[in-house]
Amino acid sequence: MAKVKAHKFLVEEEDVATFELIGISSHVPAYKLVWDFNKTLNFELELSNTNFEVYSKKNNSASFPYYFQSQEEDFLSIYLIKNKHNGSLLIPELQQIDNFLFFVNNQVYEIEKINDALRKMNKTVLASYIFDPNEYSSVRNIIFE
Repeated sequence: MAKVKAHKFLVEEEDVATFELIGISSHVPAYKLVWDFNKTLNFELELSNTNFEVYSKKNNSASFPYYFQSQEEDFLSIYLIKNKHNGSLLIPELQQIDNFLFFVNNQVYEIEKINDALRKMNKTVLASYIFDPNEYSSVRNIIFE
């Protein structure tokens, strides 16, 4: 009887983020940032009635207050989420960042132009950086519905 050789296939899930990410350092509370963003960038961010829930691999959960805007005609959603809340970090690898601006399904805004506009808001924004969300493992825990 001939030996049958077993073939093993490695199936890897493709972890590609469906959003763009800007990290913002600021000395003002989130509601002041939102007011400035809405005024300067013509956003329509509003405070959510619920918290943004994040679950880690260890089944630990953390919740973060957030502001959001949804443009149904473009399928675009924008979220401003504070990185640090009640001792938890949204993206622990980027603990020096105060807030994150997420653009989900973005086909509307050029992220570089938004980042340039943020940097000009020197009364509320100390610094802003575009991050590739696929470079940080904890971003896999962030799921937008």
